[in-house]
Amino acid sequence: MKRNLAIAIVLIAMPLAAKTAVSTDLPGVVVGTITAVQGQNITVAGISIDAGGAKIHTSRGVENLSSLAAGMHIIATLEPNSLRASAIQADPDVRLTGHIEAIEPGAVRVLGRSIAVTPKTLYGGFGADKAIHALDDLAAPLSITVDAESSGGNLVALRIFGNGVVPPPPAAKPIPAKAELTDVVKSIDGKVWIVGTTRVLVSPQTKITGAPQTGDSVKVTGIKAPDKNVLAVTIEKQ
Repeated sequence: MKRNLAIAIVLIAMPLAAKTAVSTDLPGVVVGTITAVQGQNITVAGISIDAGGAKIHTSRGVENLSSLAAGMHIIATLEPNSLRASAIQADPDVRLTGHIEAIEPGAVRVLGRSIAVTPKTLYGGFGADKAIHALDDLAAPLSITVDAESSGGNLVALRIFGNGVVPPPPAAKPIPAKAELTDVVKSIDGKVWIVGTTRVLVSPQTKITGAPQTGDSVKVTGIKAPDKNVLAVTIEKQ
């Protein structure tokens, strides 16, 4: 009896173990400060990471391995079961988020600090009602996030991102519905034809073939207007 009970427990436990198996294909992540750079290897928290094939992103954009240096704070995403980095995100020297206090010549003031902008400064995000592409798109008191580097005690903006509300997309325009009918011309009154029970509007652009008259059968192709009239593109006598 005890032997049978032990076998039953093992059989029950087997599918449970299969369900709780841990995947080993998930990427690792290392967050910290680079303490050393040797060739294509960087050291973070005592871990040597191969950064040779990594996509490296900084506030300046996509960069190469030479942009990494000791003292930089990074987030390194590792390949599964490996210490090779697939991507590295480097934080800027300074990141400030606050409301614009003033726009100065060649600079923006945030949190009491004047931050210089250069032709290399990147812009993004939204202001009160528009996307931000340049310094001229900024105005107080918009909330912005500034990634900057320290240069001789001064701050130089690498990227300025507007924290305004994204404007709603433009309303979709209805697509005109195509119309096609074949019926008898009941009446012709200038630019208005009655074909069957449909009111057909004729314009100088309407192509009419066969010189149809009242009583003739015609084929009409066109666009159905919201008022259910048909704007004729072609009228062909049958």
